[in-house]
Amino acid sequence: MANPHNLYREHRVYARKANELVLFVCLERLSDGKFAVSQAEFLREGDDLKERMAQIAATVVELMLDEDPVERVEFFDTIVEAVSSHEHAFADMDEWVANAQN
Repeated sequence: MANPHNLYREHRVYARKANELVLFVCLERLSDGKFAVSQAEFLREGDDLKERMAQIAATVVELMLDEDPVERVEFFDTIVEAVSSHEHAFADMDEWVANAQN
């Protein structure tokens, strides 16, 4: 029988932005009902959506095989908190990259 601490459910959460759609691939840890963002993908008009969605699905599995999510991402009480934290962390990173390039 599977260890309940190693069971996850995938949730896809979409955020509409100006000219794109952000797909947050979230994981729910079934042992405690906490949530984490595994990855965020940006989808744009003109993308080959069938190919992109297949790539995203493959990446989800690759990341799960590569490393236990507990080692890679932070879990939160709600899915909204997980998405907000992810957006905040990457906004900080985008700012750091922009400053480093100047």
